[in-house]
Amino acid sequence: MIGIIPAAGNGVRLHGLPKFMLPVPTGELLLGRMMSQIMAGGARNYMVLTRPENKGLIDRFFNVGLLLSVVTDTMSETVLQAQQHCRDETCLLGMPDTYWTDDKVFEVLTRQFFDIATGLKCIANVGLWRVPEKYQVKRGMCVIDVYAGIYEVIDKPETPIRSTFGYRTGWGWGAIAWRPEFWQYIQASDPHVGYALQRAIDNKEYIQGYKFDGQYFDCGTPDEYFDCIRSVTSERQESAPVSD
Repeated sequence: MIGIIPAAGNGVRLHGLPKFMLPVPTGELLLGRMMSQIMAGGARNYMVLTRPENKGLIDRFFNVGLLLSVVTDTMSETVLQAQQHCRDETCLLGMPDTYWTDDKVFEVLTRQFFDIATGLKCIANVGLWRVPEKYQVKRGMCVIDVYAGIYEVIDKPETPIRSTFGYRTGWGWGAIAWRPEFWQYIQASDPHVGYALQRAIDNKEYIQGYKFDGQYFDCGTPDEYFDCIRSVTSERQESAPVSD
């Protein structure tokens, strides 16, 4: 298994600031935390793909297994640049401007690539988190069945989507583990790989979702980054042992 971290965005939402350098209350930077999450999931290595002007910055602060310099227009195009280094391996995708509070996310996503309830083979396993309604219009939202199989992926819906009989909504995707067959569904023109998930579903592939109980933050926007800082800091203070 190998990790892929696409960090080649231009930081428009944060006025050019490299989002992966943002600090979090755990004492880490976002990129470093994602590296740790991927390695904890059992990856043999990980690669970071970034813009040429950020390569020196990453070299200075992180010990990256494989650092690739790319000039791309979309996250999907960036991810495709990693394909030649992955051979026939399972790939773990984590985004460097995100933060989650759960442990062992990638360990769960790589545990099996079939669904016990249905016996169906999964081409990809997806980490799902509950998304507050105010952020659903900014996220890749998923419609799931009673077994958490992903029925539909809707990117940044204009309004929150309501659950219907037999299907659940309110869950957004945030991490993916995929088998080599999934590469065929990623197209460079897609803004991100959420579109590849839907393309695979449209081709009758089975995509399994795993629901996590913790919180997930897209720290690429100032409002959600500060929400992350406030929430995680508060939780850490509440769980800290009280001295006599």
